[in-house]
Amino acid sequence: YAGQTFNNSPDGKVYQIAWMKNAGKKNPFKRFELPFTQQMTFPCELTLRTTAEGARIFRWPIEGIRDLYKKSHKFKSLTTVSKANKAVSGIQADLVDISIECEPVGDEIITFKIRGLDVVYGNSTKFPIKEGEMVDVKSIEFLNIEGDRDTIRIPAPTVHGKVSLRILLDRISIEMFVNDGVYAATSYCIPTTDKIEFSVSEGDDLRINSLVVNELKSIWKK
Repeated sequence: YAGQTFNNSPDGKVYQIAWMKNAGKKNPFKRFELPFTQQMTFPCELTLRTTAEGARIFRWPIEGIRDLYKKSHKFKSLTTVSKANKAVSGIQADLVDISIECEPVGDEIITFKIRGLDVVYGNSTKFPIKEGEMVDVKSIEFLNIEGDRDTIRIPAPTVHGKVSLRILLDRISIEMFVNDGVYAATSYCIPTTDKIEFSVSEGDDLRINSLVVNELKSIWKK
């Protein structure tokens, strides 16, 4: 809401930061007695690109987020849920920037449990193709604060059989970006643990080509 866009930066790029309004009845700011009741999104770069569906604006976190990385965990070719969970079992962080590229199989539902919050891939949603026709595609979805609001769902179609997801998790907010930022969503949230886990609807097979978990430090200097 009320996105502020800047196109006069020294590097010639276009940036946007938006107001995240409506924290719902279970407003986490009031719940934890914070001195403010809402917040802004993480700054993102906007780019105009050509896709199979036509011209689209992509939204992607600014490169400056790298200045906040304090530790990075990188994994490749995680082929089962067991391997994926073992790989991330030692990671405990309250601020994270996570990038995942996976190859979904059939109608499987993949759940990424990030600090106790379920980010679910595999349910269907409507997606407009170039001619304006609406078709069914897979989606990424997240249930807002403790079920206080409807599920937030954004398209996550595969590209050459793959889908990429980036998740920024702050202490009381989550931001999701699909396929380099062609789709994005933000929401308030209340994490309940400091762990990361994976699950699938059937069996143990999982095709994660790459997984990067960046632990973040606070932007505020103590």
